[in-house]
Amino acid sequence: MACLVAFGLLAYAPTVQVQFIGDDFVFLDRVRDMNFFQLWSRSHTDFGWYRPWSREFHFWFMSHLFGPAEAAFRVASLVLWMTMLVLYRQVMTHDAGRALADLATLGVASLSLWGASLTWISGVQDLWMLVFALISLRFDQSSAWRWAALPYALALLSKETAVVLPMIVFARARLVSGSTWRDACIRVLPFVGTTLVWFAVHPVLWHRLTHPEVQLATGEPPLPPLDVLTSSLRAMLNLDHVGKAIDSHAWRPTATVASAVTLAIATWWALRAPVRDRRRETPEPTPARLASFGAIWCAVAWLPLFSRSVGWHAYYACLGALGIWLALAVALRRIPHVAVALLLGLGLLRGAAAATPSWDWGSEWYQTRAGNLLGVIREQLRAMHPVLPHHTRVYFGNLPNNIGLIAGRSPAIRVWYDDPTLQAGFYSYYRPRSQAEPAGVDLFFHFDSTTGIREVRPESPPPPGLGPNSDWESDHRGLAMAFLTGGDRPRAAREFESIANLPHRTDALMFAGAIWRAVGDSARARDLFAEAQRRTGKSREEIADWARMLAATMPDAPPRAP
Repeated sequence: MACLVAFGLLAYAPTVQVQFIGDDFVFLDRVRDMNFFQLWSRSHTDFGWYRPWSREFHFWFMSHLFGPAEAAFRVASLVLWMTMLVLYRQVMTHDAGRALADLATLGVASLSLWGASLTWISGVQDLWMLVFALISLRFDQSSAWRWAALPYALALLSKETAVVLPMIVFARARLVSGSTWRDACIRVLPFVGTTLVWFAVHPVLWHRLTHPEVQLATGEPPLPPLDVLTSSLRAMLNLDHVGKAIDSHAWRPTATVASAVTLAIATWWALRAPVRDRRRETPEPTPARLASFGAIWCAVAWLPLFSRSVGWHAYYACLGALGIWLALAVALRRIPHVAVALLLGLGLLRGAAAATPSWDWGSEWYQTRAGNLLGVIREQLRAMHPVLPHHTRVYFGNLPNNIGLIAGRSPAIRVWYDDPTLQAGFYSYYRPRSQAEPAGVDLFFHFDSTTGIREVRPESPPPPGLGPNSDWESDHRGLAMAFLTGGDRPRAAREFESIANLPHRTDALMFAGAIWRAVGDSARARDLFAEAQRRTGKSREEIADWARMLAATMPDAPPRAP
């Protein structure tokens, strides 16, 4: 266990300060003003799931204790992960003995799939589900087995994939405990009753199961069944990123080697000599029965992965990993040198996977990259604007892909400034305020990959001496188009007038003039067309043709909110 703690710190402690990302902001924003009873509302079905314990309650409890502090949330996830491993070791020790339990626990801990659950704070949903599922199994192993349905209910309220637990309990009763078919059925009756109640209460599950096409709207279509199986199996040995280039900036060779060696030492220690187990009340199951139980556990736990209503990510296979590593431990127990070498290799592969670029949001590299970029944006935004007036709208252009700043109801800004009146979005989200909306400030920022964000102030004149293709020009051209496509034509025209102050951007006068004519200000349009004629030397007819062409290609204004 000391080695396990050391491995966890070496592998995941550096991620403690990574910024919140995506869904984290959605839940933090939601629970800010909730009381305890509102957390359980059946209306909380973000992303098509109902998980009041692991989402609403967890974020509510943690934010009320520590505020929106990333370090506190991540430490809590690490504690839950270690708790899960301890519970798993206890379950395995009861059924398979200490040596097999230690080996299976080390194998589970070595998997790179935990990178998502420990780097992405919303990944706590899987950790809570596993903790409650294993508590339920511990109850099932004791004389208080009738109480096992209670933690099972909390597992269901943490993540829907816990629904397979009754089948795992049934398989354990038959293969490990040696129960009769009748006794095994009686054993799962409390689970069946709990499942039926949960299924009736769940607000969206039936619709999701019967309408798998809803998942297509998220841009994450399901994999073919064979790909699901092979990808899941590769993830059990950290082979899902093998052969891909490693990001040198994310690669931590010293920590990777140290963590891998720690796993190997722990494995050698666990298998160094036969261990006598305390006397059992029931006959010890044979290795074949234990391996069969582990295989069945894995198979039933992976059934949800084949649903047409979900995509595939490695961490989805985490519950099945607990079963397959029991089966692997049975095989590896007889070849300790191979077991030590395998755990050493898995530790090295885990470190490599953490540094392998991937656009799979279930990977550690993806989450770390997104969190680091969001941290830069937050620091720069707070430096420019330590306080934002109420009802401010913040718009971003050229943001990097897949960083989760604009997710759900775009709540990141509200969390950063602790103000529920703020809004954020991409440039494409911009619309002029309706009469029903409160007055407020609109702020615009352009992201640059080398310097971070810079503010773009509407209608500001260009600095003197700017040449073609300057950052100022591209920033204001993008802003002018955002105003135009967003339906704020007067603001777009004024922005083009600012751009026209650049000597080489006479065409901006024509854009501005065409827009003013479209909104009915013919006098201002004539003045701009006359200036364009003077600066270009074109005839009045050529300017008129140019203006007609621009008017014909002008995008239609979107409907305004009432």
